[in-house]
Amino acid sequence: MILTVFFDNRKLNVSFWLLIFMKNKVVSPFHKTCMSKKIKTEFHQLSSFLNFKEEVWQVCKQLYTLEEAVYYERLSIFKHFVIFRDGDKAIGFLSFFFDELTLNTKTTVLIGIGHGGVLPEYRNQQLIPRATSKFALKTILQNPFKKYFIWGMATTHLSYRMGLRGVKVQYPALDGNCPTLCKELLDWVGNKYYKENYSSSSFTAKISFAAIGQSIIPSDKEMEDPIVANFIERVPSALAPNNKIGAFSITPIGPNLIFWIKKFIWGKRQKQT
Repeated sequence: MILTVFFDNRKLNVSFWLLIFMKNKVVSPFHKTCMSKKIKTEFHQLSSFLNFKEEVWQVCKQLYTLEEAVYYERLSIFKHFVIFRDGDKAIGFLSFFFDELTLNTKTTVLIGIGHGGVLPEYRNQQLIPRATSKFALKTILQNPFKKYFIWGMATTHLSYRMGLRGVKVQYPALDGNCPTLCKELLDWVGNKYYKENYSSSSFTAKISFAAIGQSIIPSDKEMEDPIVANFIERVPSALAPNNKIGAFSITPIGPNLIFWIKKFIWGKRQKQT
């Protein structure tokens, strides 16, 4: 049995057994945990996340120059959250923007990767990309006939590189190309959430806090990576501490769907066998 689904005007055939696999393994109800090695990944809506906000703040303050009061104030702009745990200990978090808008009579869903991070000793486990792909797949299965895009803004080469390595198609591309629709969507996001701090010409914005840590400045070796070099070209201030400028990227979910399943789900299962 074959299910035909449309993403971004592209027809995608998804076998029935794959849909069932995604439903049972990927799209967990909120508050159900899923394992990445020994790390638990909890999905929350705002109402339940607030019960753990002080605990998550203990992680956040180790990663950003953000005041505690500002951290609490910003929570209301996000719709969904993730908490990463090692046993009972919170070791990372992630938040998502979620918007729907109508363009040319079609509903477009924008999933934004918001404030988040993982403690240094728990990195390189693809925790954030896996959580993002699972959240996106859950959202798509609830209504597969809308157009879906994921966007993010990176203030360090680490988050920029992680985001671009986790997708097959993204804009602006390394050569600067950005289709009209993607530009319109980035401008919509930038003007809504960053207002006068958003630059439409460079797809960048300034925020009120910066990432901290020894690894936030790219090394000479890292600068050989075209993705890192592209980020520094877009955000030269990221070569110094206390950078508060971030670069936007956006990706249509349709062309990345099979890539995510193979990389973050099938790939993970193959490593475990």
